[in-house]
Amino acid sequence: MTSFSIAVGCLAALVCGLIAGRCLRKFREGIAVASTIAAAVGLMLLQVSTLNDFIRIVQPKVAIDWVPLACLLAAASVVMPSKKLRIAMGAVVAMATPVRLLWGSVYLEPDALNSSALMCLAVWAAVLALPIVLQDQTAPKRFSWKTALWVAATAVTAMVIAMSGSLIYGAASGVCGLAILGVLISTSQIPNIAAIPFICLIGLSALFAELSVLNAGLLLSGWVSVLIAERVSRPRTAVMFRVSTAAVLLLVGSLTFARLAGDRTTEPKE
Repeated sequence: MTSFSIAVGCLAALVCGLIAGRCLRKFREGIAVASTIAAAVGLMLLQVSTLNDFIRIVQPKVAIDWVPLACLLAAASVVMPSKKLRIAMGAVVAMATPVRLLWGSVYLEPDALNSSALMCLAVWAAVLALPIVLQDQTAPKRFSWKTALWVAATAVTAMVIAMSGSLIYGAASGVCGLAILGVLISTSQIPNIAAIPFICLIGLSALFAELSVLNAGLLLSGWVSVLIAERVSRPRTAVMFRVSTAAVLLLVGSLTFARLAGDRTTEPKE
């Protein structure tokens, strides 16, 4: 990954979001498909620094290379004509994605599969299933509370992951954010399934980077609040969800800044 590939991935995600959103917005679940296409294209090009890297698109090498496929499989689940089929396929995709992302790592070795590890996998799979199972309900409205919550969750997720020390996961979060922006501009909507790559990246950052388990859990809970906030019909309860989501995002950002500040003060002086 280079600065050029980051720029190409970001631009591709934004342009694909604009074009795919415009072309697919009149189809059933077309907006959801458009967002996954834009995110998948951006994430694939993010890793391409040389011509030899193009082979990674069809032959993934590391965990993040599988995230575009997870997005596309989630989109395939969403377009199922039956609600039962959607839930069934969504459950399979949600359970298989963490296993595929961790395949070949120390986390799936027999000695590592204790009750705590299995519980973390179960929580990760449950959060992944949520945006697939929940159907989009809001009418097209570019500026809304939903948009504000998505912008806040996207920005905080990208910032926290990047500040945890993982440039590639932080850049990938930015690519996914631009994919959402392109779809929002062209359709005035943000589909729930757009949360899939962020949930994958949060888990990967906690397992393979410096993101703490506490911050990862707070980020996941924030995304859960974002996804279910629009389904709350009572105004007072909806306000509570929005406030709690903002509080969680503010907390995880504050914890990250505090940890970095603590690391700097404890660095030995020459």
